[in-house]
Amino acid sequence: MDSNGLLNIYEQYYEANLKYGFYLREHTWQSIGKVLFIAGVQEGKRLTGNPPYFTNPKVFVKLYYANSINAINENTKSRTIRINDGGTYRYQPVDSNFIMPSKETFEKKKNSKKIFDSYDYFNDDFLKDEK
Repeated sequence: MDSNGLLNIYEQYYEANLKYGFYLREHTWQSIGKVLFIAGVQEGKRLTGNPPYFTNPKVFVKLYYANSINAINENTKSRTIRINDGGTYRYQPVDSNFIMPSKETFEKKKNSKKIFDSYDYFNDDFLKDEK
């Protein structure tokens, strides 16, 4: 966990009781990712190496183009990506309460003077100005 209380993907795996299938976001994605597996790590097994980076193994994630986890179904467009920097704090967990901000909100935030990083993104105070 970093000084802001953020977890990297490997720490999220431990928070998920060593189970795959947890969801995450990166602030530039217009999608929600589901962790499929961490290379070389069987589900339920501990990572090798020292925390928080654990030798930084690659992470395979399925990106779903949906506005929320609850909106994901067999018809949802998706693609699988490989993440090479799972030890960074760019990828933050989301749960079933998460709703993707509108594209207009995302663009407005991206073009504002305020820094739009993953920490700010998950602090939804900026959405209060949208109403």
